[in-house]
Amino acid sequence: MTPYTALSMLMGPGISPVRIIGDLCLALSGPWLLYRLKAKGTTGVSLETQILRLLVFTTRYFDVLVGPTVSIYNTTLKYIILLSGILSVTAVAHGSGVRSLHEKTQAHMLGLFCGVSIVLGCFFNYFPSAMEIAWSFSMWLAIFADIPQFCVTVKSLKRDWQIIVYLALLAGYRVFYLPHWILRYIDQGVLDPIAIVSGIGTILVHFAGFIFIIATKIVRSDNIQSQLQIAVEEGVPEPSIDTAVLVVVEKGAPKSSTNPSTLQGKK
Repeated sequence: MTPYTALSMLMGPGISPVRIIGDLCLALSGPWLLYRLKAKGTTGVSLETQILRLLVFTTRYFDVLVGPTVSIYNTTLKYIILLSGILSVTAVAHGSGVRSLHEKTQAHMLGLFCGVSIVLGCFFNYFPSAMEIAWSFSMWLAIFADIPQFCVTVKSLKRDWQIIVYLALLAGYRVFYLPHWILRYIDQGVLDPIAIVSGIGTILVHFAGFIFIIATKIVRSDNIQSQLQIAVEEGVPEPSIDTAVLVVVEKGAPKSSTNPSTLQGKK
């Protein structure tokens, strides 16, 4: 057995270094989110995104339960992602954090994204079978899955850097898969239009989301600076005699010291 054959059995055929980096980003995103939930609770974490992402990978990796084992690497990665997704949904669903989105908005997002993805999965697939349609559905749903989390993050007044890292890991997963698809096409002549469109769509959603987060932060910072500048320019009015009398009385000073004329002389 050659080293290349052994590596192919362990990692699977067609595994490139950029894909490994992308897989690591995805595999680390789940444990990182669980760490964030343990450290700061569920506030600022979108339950809708966690449900959608679990649905994405459950329908995409269903073959791990019924299909043949492609490689140890591939199977282990799928189990890590599925287990992290289940734990994340459970933790967020049972958490006491404040939900940033209205319940109707949450329901509408779930219904709209799932409905559109089902339609796309039924019409755009490579073979009309249940497994293939489920895989296609997962690819289309992945484009929309992180939108609720971006909405929650943008709406939040505080910038949670741990959530930003989580979103960056999810973005890195698809960013590193793009060159992998190119290399696979050059090396094997294999082209996967659905995966490529899904990957590009996901990257565009993340790019727009990060731009929106940065823009809202700048606008809010400018508003705060403007309010502070106005307060400084207007200045604080000098306390009147009546105000001074009230302060002295509240401090328990003798009544004689509350005489306005006395205070006027001390001024």
